[in-house]
Formats: sequence, C-alpha cells, structure tokens
Amino acid sequence: MRPFMTILMLSLCLLMPPLAQAQHFPDRPITIVNALAAGTGMDTVVRLYGAQLAKSFGQPVVIENKPGAAGVLAIEALMNAPPDGYI
Repeated sequence: MRPFMTILMLSLCLLMPPLAQAQHFPDRPITIVNALAAGTGMDTVVRLYGAQLAKSFGQPVVIENKPGAAGVLAIEALMNAPPDGYI
C-alpha cells in the first residue's frame, strides 16, 4: 500500500504545476511617475528606460512628470494609484 501511495502523490505533484500558472503581466500600458520636470536629465534617463521596458514587455510605457512640492505630488499620485503594479 505504501509504494502505491508514494507513486500516487508523486504523480499528483507532477500534474499540479500547469494548473498553478500566473496570469500574463503586463496586459495593459505601464505608467512611470517622474518627480522631476520634463526636459531634465532624470526625465531623459526615465524615457530611455521606458523605451527599453516597452520593447521588453511589448506594452506601451507612459511617463508621467509630476514636478513640484519637493516630490510630494509624485508620491501622492503613487499613493492614490491602485496597487496593481501598473504605476
């Protein structure tokens, strides 16, 4: 009986991974929030990074510049965003 149960448990373990696959990410545009103004050095770096992400993921990457209040506006935008990983 013991060898049969062992074989049964192993076969069940081998069949389970296809059932537990994650959903595809990303399936819609990604937003990157930049706390500095457009045209600054960091904006250029973020846009180059966004272009590479768009190429890698196959989804558009939107760069949102939220300058002002020493970065508080950008932090508020992140805090109010849904926690889904797209912003």
